[in-house]
Amino acid sequence: MVKVGFIVEGESEKIILESESFRSLLTTLKVDFIPDVVDATGSGNILPQNRDKYVQILKDKGATKIIYLVDREEEPCITTVKERIKPGTNETVVVSIKALEAWFLADSIMLSALFKKNYSYNSPEETVILPRDVLQNEFLENTGQGLGRSKPRTAKKMVKSGFSIISAASHEKCNSAKYFLQKLKEHSQN
Repeated sequence: MVKVGFIVEGESEKIILESESFRSLLTTLKVDFIPDVVDATGSGNILPQNRDKYVQILKDKGATKIIYLVDREEEPCITTVKERIKPGTNETVVVSIKALEAWFLADSIMLSALFKKNYSYNSPEETVILPRDVLQNEFLENTGQGLGRSKPRTAKKMVKSGFSIISAASHEKCNSAKYFLQKLKEHSQN
């Protein structure tokens, strides 16, 4: 039987993957998973010389598959990030384009509710500036209030406001969320 464990590079990703809505998604998809998400606290900590201890934590809890969720940030391409991590057998690296906050920009349903108008951000993974800064600007423009500088606080606000990976993955220009959802579906216990 397949049991999925997750390793992330930061607190924001951990907040999303430990949220009730994400757990409900996994249950709906019939994905068996380890409930504790491992936060490596920085992309450098997921490098091969460091990641084995995180993988072992999940394997000790019964994980047979590992999914890493990391940001591309300023790396030239997804392949560079994956090659840097060097995933082992039964390990998959999902790279959010630039940063996870692009997925928030892609969730038109959540942002429409927050902004109290029909809202869609055209290219969430193709922003010139960091997606978090775009999100901050969109909040200032549409609500008159910013998000503050804390990435974890932003993630908590997005989760509380109904952020959905399914909604982000349905955006035509959010391929990394689509890929993440596809990888989850591949581990379904059907």
